[in-house]
Amino acid sequence: MSSAVRWIHENLGLEREEKVPYRSRNYSDDIVGCESTLSRASASFNALEELFAMLGLLESESKAFPPSTRMPYLGVMFDMENMTMSMPPEKIQEFVKSSTNGTDENQ
Repeated sequence: MSSAVRWIHENLGLEREEKVPYRSRNYSDDIVGCESTLSRASASFNALEELFAMLGLLESESKAFPPSTRMPYLGVMFDMENMTMSMPPEKIQEFVKSSTNGTDENQ
C-alpha cells in the first residue's frame, strides 16, 4: 500500500507549475521525501499530509518530520549539510548483533 501512496504522491508534483514529480521513496510503511528547495519540500510534505487525510490513512506523528536538512529515516540520521549518515551506538550494536546472529564467526 505504501508503494501506491508514494506513486500518487510523486505524481501530485506534476500538478504544480514546474510539472516535476515529487521525489519520495518508501520502505515498508515509511515514506521519505527529498527536494531541492525548502519551498518544494514544504509543498511535498503538505501534499503527502493531505493525501493521507484524503485516503483516511493515519500518519505516525512520531515519524513525521517537516522539511529539514537533518532527519532520521529507518534509524539512520541523514545530515544533508554535512553530507553524513549516522546511527546511535545502540542501533549499531543492534544491527551488528542481528547481522551476525546464527553465523559462525570463524568463517
